[in-house]
Amino acid sequence: MTHKRTIVTVAEYMTVDKWSDVLTHAALEKEAQSIQAQWLLAHADDGLFWGRITKGRLIVPEVIEDVATADPIMPEYKFDIAKLNETTLQQLWLFGPVSEAFLWRSEHGWQIRRITNQQRPDGSTSLTQAINEDYLLYGTQSEKTKQGFTVVRDGQQGLRYAFPDVLTLDTKETERRLKLKVRHYLSTTDDGFVSIGASRLVTLEIKPNAK
Repeated sequence: MTHKRTIVTVAEYMTVDKWSDVLTHAALEKEAQSIQAQWLLAHADDGLFWGRITKGRLIVPEVIEDVATADPIMPEYKFDIAKLNETTLQQLWLFGPVSEAFLWRSEHGWQIRRITNQQRPDGSTSLTQAINEDYLLYGTQSEKTKQGFTVVRDGQQGLRYAFPDVLTLDTKETERRLKLKVRHYLSTTDDGFVSIGASRLVTLEIKPNAK
């Protein structure tokens, strides 16, 4: 079966810089606000985790707690959750429909690549053609929701993680509904060869229930 992809026209640009700040929760919140990000995805030595940005505040599963008592909101769901810790982080994405900031650890320190659909002051763009693609995420059963996160489970072995949105799931493994939208940007060499030159995360979506 052939999977048809549609090339779309975009007007976006990309920059790559050295991350000049300490990689703290506050610094990531500031970056998220500046690019209008809605979500965080992080890869660390101790696992993968999601985050969400709500009213300028970056919320990750390790800090989901009752504001009044500082008690964990999900004490009965003590599955391992990776931490937002600069020592163990390898790479992370702050993203939303407008922009993405991708940070990764290199031998020269932290680097940051930003891609945005907001034009440069001179109106120029460097990314003009793209392919949008959906990736299905694990998650067939929802368990508990607090502060904008839902504990979701998948498969007979009970893979569980905190998804950064409120949802109700009860589906088969062949009917997964959680999607990560990714945009691949095309580049063309002087001899006309077209390939994917860069990719960015765009948004998270929940597919409607099957009729």
